[in-house]
Amino acid sequence: MSKFFVIISLIILPCFCSAQAYWLYQEAEEYYYGSGGRSQSYEKAFWLYKKAASMGNIASLRKIGECRSGIQASYQLAAKKSFGAN
Repeated sequence: MSKFFVIISLIILPCFCSAQAYWLYQEAEEYYYGSGGRSQSYEKAFWLYKKAASMGNIASLRKIGECRSGIQASYQLAAKKSFGAN
C-alpha cells in the first residue's frame, strides 16, 4: 500500500498542479541544492516551496520540512562561527 501511495504522490498528483507551481518547485530545488548557477539558500528555497505548495504542488510540502531543518542547521553553524565555538 505504501509503494502505491509513493507512486501516486510522486507521479500523478504533481500533474494536477499548475505549470507555475511546478516551475516554482524547480527553482526552489536549485536554491535548496545550490545547483543551476544558484548559490545555496535554504531561506529562498523555503519561500519558493511555500509558494508552490500554496498553488497545489504536493512535493513542495515535504521539502518545506527539510528546509526548516536546513535553516536551523545553518543558523546553528553561523552562531558557532560568530562566537568562535567548535
